[in-house]
Amino acid sequence: MPRKYQQSIVYRRNPPSENSVMEGQIVFANDSDGNLKMYTKQGGQLWINSFHNSRIGEKINTLKVSGRAIFEKDIKANVLYNKKNVFYINSAENLTLKVSDSGSIIYWDSGDASTITLPDSGNSRTIGCHYKFMLNDNSAGVNRKIVCTDTSNEKIVGYIPQVDSDSSFAITWRRGLDGDNYSAITFNGSTQGMTGSYISLMAVTSDKWAITDALSISTGSIATMFSTS
Repeated sequence: MPRKYQQSIVYRRNPPSENSVMEGQIVFANDSDGNLKMYTKQGGQLWINSFHNSRIGEKINTLKVSGRAIFEKDIKANVLYNKKNVFYINSAENLTLKVSDSGSIIYWDSGDASTITLPDSGNSRTIGCHYKFMLNDNSAGVNRKIVCTDTSNEKIVGYIPQVDSDSSFAITWRRGLDGDNYSAITFNGSTQGMTGSYISLMAVTSDKWAITDALSISTGSIATMFSTS
């Protein structure tokens, strides 16, 4: 006996049950996660097919994957190859870093003064964020500053070896302790770091940045790079 089919196509707000679909009927509906699916009944059984929305060119801030993810095309270099994002500072540019910039390199290549502001380490989202700062300019007396958002409560701790390029590369160690309440570090192209100098900072706990790596190549009367503002 031939089957009787209902050749209607409908859209429903909620997924259908097996008993609510007629033989041969096609129903489109969104599941509880908002995914579009097609339901049809054949031989008394409910068949389901999923559809996937195209997101070509769309930036997704948070991606939630349920199950196994397969990437059929190349992933961007900074993800696949762990390439660092570089902020190239070649003018009198002031920059406020974000949590999403964590892992970036800030590269000064200009004789212009500029200030880079760290994200607030008093915010728990900032803990673990890290940045590297590099200087490639010898303009003496031009301040390239790294400063905390909250100079009253945040502090920078750790050690900076300052190499005297005028005196057989003798090293002077500068340190920042909790009680010093230092909240800024400055490169000035001469006594406080010149070309080749760098420093890496990480937010390690609430209101505290730690120096994880540093080297300052200086000339003249070596001066501390730490300050309280």
